Amino acid sequence: MSTVGPNRDSGAHGVEVEAIVATDHPLAAYGGVRIDEAVLQDLADAIRSGSFPMFIGHDIRRPLEPTVLDARVRQRPDGYKEVWIMFSVNADDWKQFERERVASGAPGGFSFTGSERVAMLPALSSDSVASVVLDADASHWSDEDLLAAAEDLRAIGAVSVGRRYQFALEPAAIVAVSLVVAPVLTGLFTNVLYDGLKRFLRRGRRTTFHFHVKRGDGSVIDARLETDDPETLRHAVDAFDRLVNPGQLNEWDEGQQNWKPLQRRSGAEQPPPTEPPTESP
Repeated sequence: MSTVGPNRDSGAHGVEVEAIVATDHPLAAYGGVRIDEAVLQDLADAIRSGSFPMFIGHDIRRPLEPTVLDARVRQRPDGYKEVWIMFSVNADDWKQFERERVASGAPGGFSFTGSERVAMLPALSSDSVASVVLDADASHWSDEDLLAAAEDLRAIGAVSVGRRYQFALEPAAIVAVSLVVAPVLTGLFTNVLYDGLKRFLRRGRRTTFHFHVKRGDGSVIDARLETDDPETLRHAVDAFDRLVNPGQLNEWDEGQQNWKPLQRRSGAEQPPPTEPPTESP
């Protein structure tokens, strides 16, 4: 449901949208797992506080920048519970988004992503150059896959391992990697990172890697790579020292063999969701 009127913050022409972000229905993609009511409440609180990033289709290139008006947990008629949200966005942007959604046949709606910790593996050496948080979608990879990759990554630092849950109709094959690294990266670092991450590649099914890198100088860089090709992953990881655009989203350009900063697009330019972190409409 939506209504058009002045944006409450800026006075601009805006639209108020109501949507369901999550429910505690069993999720077939994850073997019937259900969200605990406490998690639903935490989600509603985070949305209401503005600390919850939102993206279109779980794609970090497509941020949604709404003004959240309200969010809360409600009882559903079928006996389950849901997180309801009301937010305001630019009306023209939203109309364009809806046109694209209808044209694509996408159902719309909202979903969110969260992670459940599986293990914490200590670094193999006291001279480690990084710490790693590794999350991979649990419908695409098993705990064994995650732990095997984490064993490789222990050569560069301690690894926190998590199952990633995307509460969507068709969870995407996403691997999220957060790294705190030394200012200068060695060949050992890139070799180990490649060896760990190549385990998530499958020919004919593209994997999306989300990188969140905090360097020793305090700069923070986000990057994205989508591929099914081990050589592309190898090239991108080897070029990690060229991730030099803090505050911007970078994406690997295989043709130019380099990381390129992306201009984050407005709502009017967002492609429609094909599957609706703690994230996403």
